[in-house]
Amino acid sequence: MSLEITDRAVASPQALAAAAEIVDYMRCEYGGKFVQLWGDISNAKLLEHLALRLAGYTAGEVRRGIQACATRPFPPTIPEFLVLCRPPVEPEAAFHEAVTGMQARKHGELGYWSHPAIYWAAVRIGMHDLLANGYPALKGRWENALRDILGKGRWPEIPMPAVALPAPGAAVTSDEEARRRIAQLGASGVLRSLPNERDISWAQRILDREAAGKDKPSLAALRMARRAMGIAEEVQA
Repeated sequence: MSLEITDRAVASPQALAAAAEIVDYMRCEYGGKFVQLWGDISNAKLLEHLALRLAGYTAGEVRRGIQACATRPFPPTIPEFLVLCRPPVEPEAAFHEAVTGMQARKHGELGYWSHPAIYWAAVRIGMHDLLANGYPALKGRWENALRDILGKGRWPEIPMPAVALPAPGAAVTSDEEARRRIAQLGASGVLRSLPNERDISWAQRILDREAAGKDKPSLAALRMARRAMGIAEEVQA
Protein backbone atom coordinates (compact mmCIF):
# COMPACT_ATOMS: atom_id res chain seq x y z
CA MET A 1 0.00 0.00 0.00
CA SER A 2 1.43 3.40 -0.94
CA LEU A 3 0.97 6.52 1.14
CA GLU A 4 0.77 9.84 -0.68
CA ILE A 5 1.84 12.87 1.30
CA THR A 6 0.26 16.16 0.26
CA ASP A 7 0.91 19.75 1.36
CA ARG A 8 4.47 18.81 2.20
CA ALA A 9 6.17 21.17 4.64
CA VAL A 10 9.29 23.01 3.52
CA ALA A 11 12.12 23.76 5.94
CA SER A 12 13.29 27.36 6.24
CA PRO A 13 16.84 28.34 5.18
CA GLN A 14 17.67 29.14 8.83
CA ALA A 15 16.51 25.70 10.00
CA LEU A 16 18.47 24.02 7.22
CA ALA A 17 21.60 25.94 8.24
CA ALA A 18 21.14 24.84 11.87
CA ALA A 19 20.62 21.23 10.78
CA ALA A 20 23.80 21.37 8.70
CA GLU A 21 25.80 22.55 11.71
CA ILE A 22 24.41 19.71 13.83
CA VAL A 23 25.20 17.09 11.20
CA ASP A 24 28.74 18.44 10.73
CA TYR A 25 29.26 18.26 14.49
CA MET A 26 27.96 14.70 14.63
CA ARG A 27 30.27 13.61 11.83
CA CYS A 28 33.29 15.05 13.64
CA GLU A 29 32.20 13.74 17.06
CA TYR A 30 31.22 10.19 16.06
CA GLY A 31 33.00 9.52 12.77
CA GLY A 32 32.17 6.05 11.43
CA LYS A 33 29.44 5.52 14.03
CA PHE A 34 27.51 8.39 12.50
CA VAL A 35 27.93 6.89 9.02
CA GLN A 36 26.65 3.54 10.27
CA LEU A 37 23.51 5.20 11.62
CA TRP A 38 22.74 7.51 8.69
CA GLY A 39 24.79 6.19 5.79
CA ASP A 40 21.80 4.86 3.83
CA ILE A 41 20.05 8.26 3.83
CA SER A 42 21.14 11.06 1.53
CA ASN A 43 22.64 14.09 3.19
CA ALA A 44 20.05 16.42 1.64
CA LYS A 45 17.15 14.31 2.88
CA LEU A 46 18.66 14.02 6.37
CA LEU A 47 19.17 17.78 6.61
CA GLU A 48 15.65 18.58 5.46
CA HIS A 49 14.03 16.11 7.84
CA LEU A 50 16.12 17.28 10.80
CA ALA A 51 15.34 20.93 9.97
CA LEU A 52 11.61 20.21 9.98
CA ARG A 53 11.84 18.36 13.29
CA LEU A 54 13.68 21.31 14.87
CA ALA A 55 10.68 23.62 14.30
CA GLY A 56 9.86 25.39 17.58
CA TYR A 57 13.22 24.67 19.23
CA THR A 58 15.32 27.62 20.36
CA ALA A 59 19.02 28.09 19.65
CA GLY A 60 19.71 27.55 23.36
CA GLU A 61 17.87 24.23 23.34
CA VAL A 62 19.80 23.05 20.29
CA ARG A 63 23.07 23.98 22.01
CA ARG A 64 21.96 21.97 25.03
CA GLY A 65 21.37 18.95 22.81
CA ILE A 66 24.78 19.26 21.18
CA GLN A 67 26.52 19.65 24.53
CA ALA A 68 24.73 16.55 25.86
CA CYS A 69 26.25 14.50 23.03
CA ALA A 70 29.65 14.88 24.70
CA THR A 71 28.63 12.21 27.24
CA ARG A 72 27.16 9.76 24.72
CA PRO A 73 29.40 7.14 23.06
CA PHE A 74 26.98 6.67 20.15
CA PRO A 75 25.20 9.22 17.94
CA PRO A 76 21.56 9.85 18.86
CA THR A 77 18.63 9.31 16.56
CA ILE A 78 16.60 12.42 15.80
CA PRO A 79 13.97 11.67 18.50
CA GLU A 80 16.77 11.04 21.00
CA PHE A 81 18.49 14.29 20.01
CA LEU A 82 15.26 16.26 20.49
CA VAL A 83 14.97 14.84 24.01
CA LEU A 84 18.54 15.98 24.69
CA CYS A 85 17.57 19.45 23.47
CA ARG A 86 14.45 19.59 25.61
CA PRO A 87 14.78 17.07 28.47
CA PRO A 88 11.67 16.19 30.47
CA VAL A 89 10.95 18.62 33.29
CA GLU A 90 10.41 17.03 36.72
CA PRO A 91 7.78 19.17 38.53
CA GLU A 92 9.24 19.23 42.05
CA ALA A 93 12.80 19.93 40.89
CA ALA A 94 11.42 22.65 38.60
CA PHE A 95 9.53 24.18 41.53
CA HIS A 96 12.67 24.52 43.65
CA GLU A 97 14.52 25.95 40.65
CA ALA A 98 11.71 28.50 40.26
CA VAL A 99 11.95 29.51 43.93
CA THR A 100 15.70 30.05 43.63
CA GLY A 101 15.27 31.92 40.34
CA MET A 102 12.60 34.25 41.73
CA GLN A 103 14.71 34.96 44.82
CA ALA A 104 17.52 36.02 42.48
CA ARG A 105 15.15 38.28 40.53
CA LYS A 106 14.17 40.05 43.74
CA HIS A 107 17.81 41.18 43.89
CA GLY A 108 17.85 42.37 40.28
CA GLU A 109 19.46 39.22 38.83
CA LEU A 110 18.16 37.18 35.91
CA GLY A 111 18.31 33.88 37.78
CA TYR A 112 19.09 30.42 36.43
CA TRP A 113 16.34 28.80 34.35
CA SER A 114 17.01 25.41 32.77
CA HIS A 115 13.81 25.73 30.73
CA PRO A 116 11.84 28.89 29.89
CA ALA A 117 8.57 27.15 30.77
CA ILE A 118 9.71 27.00 34.41
CA TYR A 119 10.01 30.79 34.50
CA TRP A 120 6.62 31.36 32.89
CA ALA A 121 4.99 28.85 35.23
CA ALA A 122 6.52 30.78 38.14
CA VAL A 123 5.08 34.00 36.73
CA ARG A 124 1.65 32.40 36.53
CA ILE A 125 1.81 31.29 40.17
CA GLY A 126 3.14 34.69 41.25
CA MET A 127 6.32 35.57 43.08
CA HIS A 128 4.57 36.16 46.42
CA ASP A 129 2.79 32.81 46.50
CA LEU A 130 5.83 30.98 45.18
CA LEU A 131 8.17 32.32 47.85
CA ALA A 132 5.65 32.19 50.69
CA ASN A 133 4.53 28.58 50.26
CA GLY A 134 6.31 25.25 50.01
CA TYR A 135 5.90 22.64 47.31
CA PRO A 136 3.25 20.57 49.14
CA ALA A 137 0.95 23.61 49.40
CA LEU A 138 1.37 24.58 45.74
CA LYS A 139 1.83 21.13 44.20
CA GLY A 140 -1.48 21.02 42.33
CA ARG A 141 -1.35 24.61 41.07
CA TRP A 142 2.30 24.30 40.12
CA GLU A 143 1.94 21.03 38.20
CA ASN A 144 -1.10 22.34 36.31
CA ALA A 145 0.66 25.58 35.39
CA LEU A 146 3.87 23.83 34.35
CA ARG A 147 2.02 21.21 32.29
CA ASP A 148 -0.06 23.85 30.52
CA ILE A 149 2.91 26.06 29.66
CA LEU A 150 5.10 23.14 28.59
CA GLY A 151 2.29 22.08 26.25
CA LYS A 152 2.52 25.36 24.35
CA GLY A 153 5.76 24.22 22.74
CA ARG A 154 7.06 27.78 22.34
CA TRP A 155 7.92 30.34 24.99
CA PRO A 156 8.93 34.01 24.97
CA GLU A 157 12.43 34.89 26.07
CA ILE A 158 12.93 35.37 29.80
CA PRO A 159 13.05 39.14 30.43
CA MET A 160 15.53 40.94 32.60
CA PRO A 161 14.07 41.83 36.01
CA ALA A 162 12.85 45.35 36.66
CA VAL A 163 15.49 47.14 38.71
CA ALA A 164 14.34 49.83 41.14
CA LEU A 165 16.71 52.32 42.78
CA PRO A 166 16.17 52.92 46.51
CA ALA A 167 13.64 55.52 47.59
CA PRO A 168 15.12 58.94 48.43
CA GLY A 169 16.95 58.71 51.74
CA ALA A 170 16.28 55.01 52.11
CA ALA A 171 19.84 53.87 51.50
CA VAL A 172 23.30 55.10 50.60
CA THR A 173 24.52 53.40 47.45
CA SER A 174 28.20 52.94 46.68
CA ASP A 175 29.69 53.92 43.33
CA GLU A 176 30.22 50.25 42.48
CA GLU A 177 26.59 49.38 43.28
CA ALA A 178 25.34 52.35 41.25
CA ARG A 179 27.37 51.21 38.25
CA ARG A 180 25.92 47.71 38.58
CA ARG A 181 22.37 49.02 38.71
CA ILE A 182 22.85 51.36 35.77
CA ALA A 183 24.24 48.43 33.77
CA GLN A 184 21.15 46.38 34.68
CA LEU A 185 18.87 49.23 33.66
CA GLY A 186 20.61 49.36 30.31
CA ALA A 187 20.27 45.59 29.81
CA SER A 188 16.58 45.67 30.69
CA GLY A 189 15.84 48.47 28.25
CA VAL A 190 15.10 51.15 30.87
CA LEU A 191 18.17 53.05 29.77
CA ARG A 192 18.96 52.83 26.07
CA SER A 193 22.53 53.77 25.12
CA LEU A 194 23.31 55.09 21.67
CA PRO A 195 26.01 53.33 19.61
CA ASN A 196 28.34 56.23 20.45
CA GLU A 197 30.29 55.13 23.53
CA ARG A 198 30.54 58.78 24.68
CA ASP A 199 26.78 59.12 25.06
CA ILE A 200 26.11 60.52 28.53
CA SER A 201 22.43 61.35 28.19
CA TRP A 202 21.78 59.10 31.19
CA ALA A 203 23.83 61.49 33.34
CA GLN A 204 21.82 64.48 32.17
CA ARG A 205 18.58 62.69 33.04
CA ILE A 206 19.83 62.01 36.57
CA LEU A 207 20.80 65.67 37.05
CA ASP A 208 17.44 66.80 35.66
CA ARG A 209 15.64 64.57 38.18
CA GLU A 210 17.74 66.03 41.00
CA ALA A 211 17.06 69.62 39.85
CA ALA A 212 13.33 69.00 39.65
CA GLY A 213 13.30 67.77 43.23
CA LYS A 214 11.23 64.70 42.35
CA ASP A 215 12.33 61.08 42.74
CA LYS A 216 15.70 62.27 44.03
CA PRO A 217 18.56 60.02 42.83
CA SER A 218 20.97 58.43 45.28
CA LEU A 219 24.12 60.25 46.31
CA ALA A 220 26.34 57.80 44.40
CA ALA A 221 24.25 58.17 41.23
CA LEU A 222 24.54 61.96 41.46
CA ARG A 223 28.30 61.74 41.84
CA MET A 224 28.60 59.49 38.81
CA ALA A 225 26.38 61.79 36.75
CA ARG A 226 28.38 64.87 37.72
CA ARG A 227 31.66 63.16 36.89
CA ALA A 228 30.30 62.07 33.50
CA MET A 229 29.19 65.65 32.76
CA GLY A 230 32.53 67.07 33.86
CA ILE A 231 31.12 68.85 36.94
CA ALA A 232 33.82 68.93 39.60
CA GLU A 233 31.76 70.12 42.55
CA GLU A 234 31.27 67.57 45.31
CA VAL A 235 27.67 66.60 46.02
CA GLN A 236 26.72 67.42 49.60
CA ALA A 237 24.93 64.75 51.62
